[in-house]
Amino acid sequence: MTTLTGGGLFAYLSGRTAAGDRIYPRRMPREPVFPLVLYRRIDTARGLSHTGPDGLASPRIQLDVWAEDPDQADAVADELRVLLNGYRGAMGDVPVGLSRVVADLDDDEPNTGLYRRILDAEITHREATA
Repeated sequence: MTTLTGGGLFAYLSGRTAAGDRIYPRRMPREPVFPLVLYRRIDTARGLSHTGPDGLASPRIQLDVWAEDPDQADAVADELRVLLNGYRGAMGDVPVGLSRVVADLDDDEPNTGLYRRILDAEITHREATA
């Protein structure tokens, strides 16, 4: 079984926005083509019941949309928001109970001339057990 950040998120998002398959974990490629999306896990809350862990994880995933034009960054971020907010189903082979966008902000980079839009999504799913 893949993990959410180990292929599940890419499988779900790839080809569904103007960024196409330019969706990367953590780092930009050496010769980037824009727009693109970088994602990283910020933290993970794990559920507990009276008998111990319940097997549910709710990682907060940061998605950074990078573009050479602010309208392009906004368009891809809006596509991501629609895909993620309220989604229930599979991301790759990871069963997702609920995904919701919990933050959405601009953070342009004047030193690079690039535009960035940041989305944070909380994606609750059943976590693989060892």
